[in-house]
Amino acid sequence: MPALLRQLKTTLKSLFAGEAKLSAANGPQVHALERSGIRAECHRAWPTDGKFREGWDRLCQISPHATTFSSPTWQQNAIGPTLPQGSLRLITARRADELVALLPMELTPTGFLESTGHAVSDYLDPLVDPQHERETWPAIIALIAELWDRELKAMTLHNVRHDSPCRVILPEIADAHGLTGDQTIISNSTKIELPSSWDQYLESLDGHERKELKRKIRKAEEQAGAKLIEIDGTKWHEPEFEKALDLIEMADTTKGQWLHEHVRPLLLKIGPQLARENRLRLLILTLKETPAAALFEFPSPRGPLLYNSGYDPSQKQFSPGAVMFGLALKNAIEHGSQVFDLLRGKEDYKYRLGAKDDPLYRISIHRP
Repeated sequence: MPALLRQLKTTLKSLFAGEAKLSAANGPQVHALERSGIRAECHRAWPTDGKFREGWDRLCQISPHATTFSSPTWQQNAIGPTLPQGSLRLITARRADELVALLPMELTPTGFLESTGHAVSDYLDPLVDPQHERETWPAIIALIAELWDRELKAMTLHNVRHDSPCRVILPEIADAHGLTGDQTIISNSTKIELPSSWDQYLESLDGHERKELKRKIRKAEEQAGAKLIEIDGTKWHEPEFEKALDLIEMADTTKGQWLHEHVRPLLLKIGPQLARENRLRLLILTLKETPAAALFEFPSPRGPLLYNSGYDPSQKQFSPGAVMFGLALKNAIEHGSQVFDLLRGKEDYKYRLGAKDDPLYRISIHRP
């Protein structure tokens, strides 16, 4: 009888306390659940087979919300090594042998399952095959619900754009599993809708801003021979890359240290590879044949995403920052871009260039 009582006590304790599944330090390397032909998995280590990487690249090609921030080079090669040991919780979904969803997540010490790299990644919309979205999310949420334990406070998706399908799908599915889905606007990105010609863009600006931008570009070209140089993976040059990083750090003394400690190591680690993959392009403005401003942009089907920029303050008589942005916009229009995306932040210069706000959401899935 005492043995039966002890067994019953242990069973009840397990039921009420909850077995530590997701949060357990010694949990299984892969936990899987299959539903309606979709196999959802939670990995504690990055899969090493080549087919996984190929599947990830395929998702980046077919997902309308994919960006450089969601690429394997950015997430696995740059963000991955910065995660605390044992914190990775990579959520994937497969239909037969085909990868149809991927969410790099980490378990934080405070008990949140959240998107990896959100401090340095402006967009983190989940990568889901649009052809299988409706059957994929139920399998993923069923897996999370099964793995939920007493240490987990919430599953948090950061930096989700307003038109991401998961904003509509996730609350419905969460409710079906006894979970609650909350959405909060936590930031914004800024975008410039581009017309078909440079003259039309100039006409869209406030009269004073239009006059000033034309004047600054003309002065820089006539007095300093201003030129905008494009550097991509076909002609990558390491010294120019490092000079661009120097310019970005010196332009903003308040952010310079943060950029030096976080952005510079990240870009030095993966910049050349991103360039070879056509996921990074560097624009350098030269004045009197000397680099005076730099801009890192991520190509996308609708137009470039500006990740970081900076200029040499000692060249301020030629307004290198304004000139660089003006020529970069002109370049984007001439290449047929529809949007010039300035990413997160409410800096004044973005609105002077004609940018409009686009909200970014944090989606939280938690128990009521």
